[in-house]
Amino acid sequence: MTYDEVKRIVERELNGNIDELFAEFSKESLATASIGQVHEARLISGEKVAVKVQKEGIADSLEYDIAIMKYLAAQIHKYNEDFRKYNLPAMIDEFDYTIHIELDFINEQVNMKQLEANFAEDETIYIPIAYSDYCTSKILTMEFIDGTKLSDVIESDNEEFDKPLLAKRAIDSFIRQVLIDGFFHADPHAGNIMILDDNVLCYIDLGGSWNS
Repeated sequence: MTYDEVKRIVERELNGNIDELFAEFSKESLATASIGQVHEARLISGEKVAVKVQKEGIADSLEYDIAIMKYLAAQIHKYNEDFRKYNLPAMIDEFDYTIHIELDFINEQVNMKQLEANFAEDETIYIPIAYSDYCTSKILTMEFIDGTKLSDVIESDNEEFDKPLLAKRAIDSFIRQVLIDGFFHADPHAGNIMILDDNVLCYIDLGGSWNS
């Protein structure tokens, strides 16, 4: 999205002028994905934040895409015996359900607070703070995380990263999420885990988090 598009969405969702809502707001995006894109900003109170903005019209686009997927899945299920065992229509129904949950950024904010509470006493895991006054179903404003993506750490030879320790912390935290807390990050790929000082793991992009 262009900055003008982002500005229009932010001002509509947060009901104010972007220059009055934020002390700074980068016109260039930090990252972009299918649903939205992220901009670096700074609150009037001084906190550095990352603002995720949902793309205009993405919900309508998804409805068209899902309708096509459902039609194709039904045809494949009907006419191809080899694929019938996979039950593609049920898979698309599940995707339809989960993607609509992820479209509501309030759900991601709730997930962040839940995971933060679950790891409140664990200094090896960090969950970013969400700023509720700057969050809506289409805007998510969270603490800016100044760390290194796990995907970059894997490729790095920097000795400050203790890879065996990081692997243990990642496995231990995920086992706890699934088997003890019953609430887990459902998309924990290496790009969604940031490494902070002292080999602390930080989970981001929590739109897909689920009860087990």
